[in-house]
Amino acid sequence: MRKPEATNPDPARTQARSLMLDSALELFTSKGFPHVTLDDIAIKAETTETIVQSEFETPFAILEALYDHIASECTRAILDGVDRAPNNFLEQLHAGVSAYVHTMLDDPRRALLVGIESSGVNAAFDAKKRRERRIFASVIAQLAVTYEDRQIINVRFPELSYVGLVTALFEIVTEYALMPDTDRPPLEDVIDEIARFTKGVVVTPRL
Repeated sequence: MRKPEATNPDPARTQARSLMLDSALELFTSKGFPHVTLDDIAIKAETTETIVQSEFETPFAILEALYDHIASECTRAILDGVDRAPNNFLEQLHAGVSAYVHTMLDDPRRALLVGIESSGVNAAFDAKKRRERRIFASVIAQLAVTYEDRQIINVRFPELSYVGLVTALFEIVTEYALMPDTDRPPLEDVIDEIARFTKGVVVTPRL
């Protein structure tokens, strides 16, 4: 049996969907997720509620799509950053932190959505976010264990400490996003500080 031919996505639909998502991101992080309706998103995206609903049945469906997209981009950016960095633990650690921070804070609305607006929506979604944090923690653990196996570093107990580290990183980028523009330190300084903090959690000090 001949397989059906693959169809290319409709560029107009793709663009419209992207505009809906960006409009929702703006509204969720300015008005608060509970106060945003599909009609609000339609008005912001200069379309109709019916068209928005043909893509996303509820505001929560849009919130989840945004969260999934950001989480996926973070993971991809971190892995790519580590792969491109020199074969050195500190260089790769810094590259991974930098990729994460830039993915979340080049558009601070992303950090606000992940850190605030997607929290406490429902128990199932909170559980999903915890699973995502454990996946993120496993990436850090994998990098650390690779270098421990080469007897380059000694690592701390990874399970809870790495999950706690990831939770702290989420909080740091959220707090940064909440700061007024005039109070925000340079992003590269924040990356350096987070990398130093991450190394302190991951590597056992030799006293």
